[in-house]
Amino acid sequence: MSFTGHKALDEDDFYTSLVKNPQPVAVLDVGELYDGEKDAQKYFYIKYMLCNTTQEQSVAYSVKYVDGILIATEGSKLYPILSFVSGIDDDEIHCTKQDIDEALDGKTFRMKAKKQKGKTAWYKIIPLEDISEGA
Repeated sequence: MSFTGHKALDEDDFYTSLVKNPQPVAVLDVGELYDGEKDAQKYFYIKYMLCNTTQEQSVAYSVKYVDGILIATEGSKLYPILSFVSGIDDDEIHCTKQDIDEALDGKTFRMKAKKQKGKTAWYKIIPLEDISEGA
């Protein structure tokens, strides 16, 4: 028998690896919407996998929610991902949760992460190119 130990990476390690080395990341799941702390706010999780290490990480995304429409503002954590899949670069992005589910379903991107100025533990994941099979 051969047992080997492997360090379990935490959320900081997940982001740090993407800051230092952009790499393939697969979208495993886009979770359901939950009510946020404010009335016009919802949040959901996207579960990612680093393709090089198979490490999985769920990342929470908070969005404005008005009459069934999700609104990602330019400064939000979700904006770089929706901007990449929608082609919208300069304005708020309005869409439904189903639009996000369909746009990210089975996708693999080469991604990097960027630490937000002034934030101690807040990172944005930024897609660089779509490397999904058949894309």
